[in-house]
Amino acid sequence: MKFAYMISDQSATLLFSDGTADVLPIDRADDVLRAINENRPEDEIRRLCNKAKAIFDYMDGTVVVSGGTVLYKGEPVDNVIVSKICEFLEKGYPYKPLCAFLANLMENPSRRAVQELYKFLSAEHLGITDSGTFLAYKAIRNDWTDKHTGRFDNHVGNTLEMPRNAVDDNCSVGCSYGFHVGSLKYVEGFRYGNDRVVIVEVDPKDVVSVPLEDCGKVRVCRYKVVGEYTGPLPGYVPDSEVRTSPDDDGDEWGDESDEDDDAPDGGNREL
Repeated sequence: MKFAYMISDQSATLLFSDGTADVLPIDRADDVLRAINENRPEDEIRRLCNKAKAIFDYMDGTVVVSGGTVLYKGEPVDNVIVSKICEFLEKGYPYKPLCAFLANLMENPSRRAVQELYKFLSAEHLGITDSGTFLAYKAIRNDWTDKHTGRFDNHVGNTLEMPRNAVDDNCSVGCSYGFHVGSLKYVEGFRYGNDRVVIVEVDPKDVVSVPLEDCGKVRVCRYKVVGEYTGPLPGYVPDSEVRTSPDDDGDEWGDESDEDDDAPDGGNREL
């Protein structure tokens, strides 16, 4: 049996030489039809078909690959996570966490967060979960409270949140109001004495600011404490030291030093 196909206004039916068949809605068959028109090998056509089906089926139609473009709820998406999804599909890597991450990320009202968050996570070697959230680190006091006020309880299992508009969204400022989470290098350089380090889970939609400076942290309005740090997160690879600004030793809302006394309300800059 030879490879064959049938095209209608509604669908593209592909009949492969091994006797199997696939049917794609016409609105997500652009890549496949282009490959057929260019007489590409059958195995490439099958791969393109599987890629389109896999993303569509997993994301229940919210993410579609069409004409070389990834669409989210019908709108084209153009950022680094899109190319990664396609790359993972082609290489057979686990792509579903990235699809879930994209769906969560697209609920974020900040355009810059949408464009920059995945690049930050990749650069800092922070992991993405199966549900499309990400894991990061946070330094806290030994009694499980935040390092500035001592009022926020960071015991494992607790979820902490504040109004989104209470978090500084100015990406030009690395140290400012809001919850800060980041890389292992960031918190290791920030903690001291008998401080603890916890692992936190963050939904991409809750990221408010990805600072322009290379400080190894982001500001968020909500996170969940999922564990105490006892070793590197999965996928963490030691890299270059995170460059911090001169006053970063006192940038966490919870620093017990007096370095933030010149800030409003006793230094409420970073939680």
